[in-house]
Amino acid sequence: MRSVRSLLWRSCATAAVTFGQLVSVANAQPQDATLSNMTGAAIDPATDPEFDAALPPLEAVEAPASVANSTPSELPPLVDEAEIAQPLPPLGGFDATPDTGNAKMPSDDPARIRYTLTVEGLKPVGLDDEFRSLSALATGNRQAANGAQVSARATNDVALAERLLRSEGYYDGIASSTVATAPEQGGEVAVTISATPGPRYRFGSIAITGAAMEPAALAREALSLKTGDPIRSIAVEAGEAQIVLALPQHGYPFAKVGQRSILLDDATHAGDYSLPVEAGPRSTFGGLRTKGTAIFDVDHLSIFPRFRRGDLYDARMADDLRQALVATAFFPLSPLSRSRPGSVPPTVPKSLILK
Repeated sequence: MRSVRSLLWRSCATAAVTFGQLVSVANAQPQDATLSNMTGAAIDPATDPEFDAALPPLEAVEAPASVANSTPSELPPLVDEAEIAQPLPPLGGFDATPDTGNAKMPSDDPARIRYTLTVEGLKPVGLDDEFRSLSALATGNRQAANGAQVSARATNDVALAERLLRSEGYYDGIASSTVATAPEQGGEVAVTISATPGPRYRFGSIAITGAAMEPAALAREALSLKTGDPIRSIAVEAGEAQIVLALPQHGYPFAKVGQRSILLDDATHAGDYSLPVEAGPRSTFGGLRTKGTAIFDVDHLSIFPRFRRGDLYDARMADDLRQALVATAFFPLSPLSRSRPGSVPPTVPKSLILK
């Protein structure tokens, strides 16, 4: 009993000393005796009979409820050894097909980003509808694979807007794009194409260069451009195409149209137009010649043309002869070719070669 109490003392020395002091006060020792004990040799509680008498007996100390009512945790039952001894099922009867009944299959459609398109500045100049018909952003149901694709489409549309502005004479026009997310619209991307047309340029002087007076006059009449008209690319290209058709119809089968030039003046917003034209010699019809195995002789073929030798060359008459020959089913779709003599007199006879 004393050894147990001594162990309690060593582990709780401070509490024991305090309790010993309380006991000594309870025993009401004289003041001088207490002072004499404090000034004398240290008292070992393990050998102090008064300390032992103050401690309650161990039999009277009850264990805590949590410790008294604790029971060992139950172990899970062991697996039946007979079941373990059973042989494994054969691999041939094992179904390796995964159960996909409750599995969530991935979608083949990639994630798409939805966006909205707003175009500003093109409607007042009448280019909004044409822009939307050619816009990369307006295609694909307003969806893209990622943000980089949206930005690339916006860049292409900026170039498209500026190209359309220049085609209508707005050479100072600029365009820009903004791409921003729109949280209030469910995370959609809002794309805005903004265009500033600027002033519209108009034709100043119009000149045909590089040709003689007669073919230059024919070319100028076919060009149908007027000073003061807006510089529209569709009108310029249509007028140049008319020159290519008109000169061969008036005796110039070898006419060529060069590269146009338009000199813009940003102060007056006017453009001086010039077009080089190489008319070639003025020609008349010569005769017919055959090449390759002849189906008909030249005398027989002479009944097809509606022109005579020496008539001024007209491309429309040559096309009429071509259609007549093709209608016989003995000639290919393009049975005619033009032959230009080596000499260049004022009027050159032009031969048509039948293949």
